[in-house]
Amino acid sequence: ASAHALDLMRRTAGRLPVGMLARHPDLSARHLRRMVHREAGISLKIYARTLRFLRAMTLADRAARPAWAHIAAESGFCDQSHLVRESRALCGLSPRQVHDERRAEAETSNPCWDSQRNIASRVAPCMP
Repeated sequence: ASAHALDLMRRTAGRLPVGMLARHPDLSARHLRRMVHREAGISLKIYARTLRFLRAMTLADRAARPAWAHIAAESGFCDQSHLVRESRALCGLSPRQVHDERRAEAETSNPCWDSQRNIASRVAPCMP
């Protein structure tokens, strides 16, 4: 049940509330929080924030000219300023700066930004 909940969080990019994830009879919200902390080393809230941010960056990567307001809405943020605040809180850069950095690294044939795991490892140390 807990593995299914984590998979569901990843597939929905962190947009489902914990209460929805914990509706399985064998899974409580408390157990889910403990499991995420054990598996990822971060809180459930930060895990969900990171997944939403990764979704936004993935959508930006697919666009020649990212429309940040649209990307924010598609990623589960209230608006563009919410995406900007989360980006600055998670990694100290605006979404545009993160996107430009990812593009520059991809152009130099460095695939480190291609993996969401690598993005998350860059974001996680910056989080409170």
